[in-house]
Amino acid sequence: MEAMTTVREQKKALTRDALVAAAWALFSRQGFEATTVDDIAQRADVSRRTFFRYFPSKESVVFPRHEEQLGWFLSLLADAPAAESPYQTVRRACVAIGTEYMGLRAEMEVQRRVIEASPRLIAYDIQLDQSWEVAIAHTLSRDGTPPDLAAIEAGAILGMIRAVIRAWLEAEECGDLPALGAAAFDHLASGVGRRVR
Repeated sequence: MEAMTTVREQKKALTRDALVAAAWALFSRQGFEATTVDDIAQRADVSRRTFFRYFPSKESVVFPRHEEQLGWFLSLLADAPAAESPYQTVRRACVAIGTEYMGLRAEMEVQRRVIEASPRLIAYDIQLDQSWEVAIAHTLSRDGTPPDLAAIEAGAILGMIRAVIRAWLEAEECGDLPALGAAAFDHLASGVGRRVR
């Protein structure tokens, strides 16, 4: 029975990967708006119904790892040593996510091109980021920081993360994303305001 379950899970993973590959190929060639769910399903050689068993919308197929990565991020935030400050908890979790991203650079470059070519996907991406921002704000408020101030700090951190990832993807050579992220967190912690006054 266990072997049958494993085969079934492998088949599901292959189908999911085929849908993602089909979607990104079509989006890259003809654009997000001009591509339909039926186009994606046909290219992946599955039915429209099968597509919706894996993805709730056409937008969500552009972000196939979102739920998995967010879940891992939340667990990293929750698993904080008692002596760790909320800021250090967020830093540690983000650097860990950056380590995973190192192996996904080619995929992220394709994803970025698809997103930046579609105002609809840019808006959807920002909407997804709200879950990360809320999680960061919740963590930062653990030490008694007022929620409104924690929300502002979370927004600043998320903006910094976006800038670091963009710079990493635009660089000609694949740099060390976790190191770039750690340095950015340290720079932010040292007080950007003191530098620019």
